[in-house]
Amino acid sequence: ALLKILEEPPPSLHFILITQQLVQIPVTIVSRCQRFNSISYSNPDCVIDLGAQYQPTSARFTLYQQRHTFLRKLIELLKKKITVTVMATSFKDYGLEDGLWLHTLFLAQVLRMKCGMNMPSHELKLEMDQLNGLLDWGRVDHVLTTIDALLLQLAHGQSFNVMLAYENVFIQLLADV
Repeated sequence: ALLKILEEPPPSLHFILITQQLVQIPVTIVSRCQRFNSISYSNPDCVIDLGAQYQPTSARFTLYQQRHTFLRKLIELLKKKITVTVMATSFKDYGLEDGLWLHTLFLAQVLRMKCGMNMPSHELKLEMDQLNGLLDWGRVDHVLTTIDALLLQLAHGQSFNVMLAYENVFIQLLADV
C-alpha cells in the first residue's frame, strides 16, 4: 500500500522520509523518492541549516549564504511590498532547481513550526516567525505541490523559461487557496 501511495500520492499529500541508514530502506521505496543527502549538523531544529552541507563553489551554498536576503524578500512579497517579477528577478542567476530547493527549505521549516516544532534561538528565527504568520497550511501545501510538479518536469528533461517558472511559484504563494 505504501508503494502505491508513493507512486500516485493525492495532490495534497507530501511524505518526508528521514533515515540515518539508507541501506535499510527498500530499493523500491528509494526509487520513488526525491533524495536529499544531509550531514549531521548542530541545530536539527532548523531545516534551513541543511544548506551548509554543500561545497562552497556550488549554487546551493551561494543561495544558502544569501538566505537572509531571500527570506526578507519572500516576506516583502507576501506583504505585497515587492512584485512577483522583482522576486523572480532576484533568482534569475540561479538554476531553477536550486532556487526551488531554497524555497522548499523555507516552507519545510514553516511546516515544522505549524506542527508545534518551534525554532530555538536561531539567526533566522524572527524572519521565520514572520513567514509562519503570513502563510497558512493550504497555501504552503499548494506551493509545495507546484514546486514538486516543476521538479518532476525538470527531472524528465523539460525546459522552462526560468523567470516564468519562478513567477508561477510566487503567484501561488500569493493566491488564495
